[in-house]
Amino acid sequence: MPRITKNPKERRNEILNAAMELFNTKGFEQTSVSDIVKKIGVAQGTFYYYFQSKE
Repeated sequence: MPRITKNPKERRNEILNAAMELFNTKGFEQTSVSDIVKKIGVAQGTFYYYFQSKE
């Protein structure tokens, strides 16, 4: 699969939107970082590049 490069603001917003959607459906405690990155199809390290933790 080719690597898709996005504007950092766009990528950060994509992660936030996916997280909010999952928090609304599964709840904060039941949503893992792994769930969030799987939803948008990026590596887990990408999440931690933009955020220190799920909190």
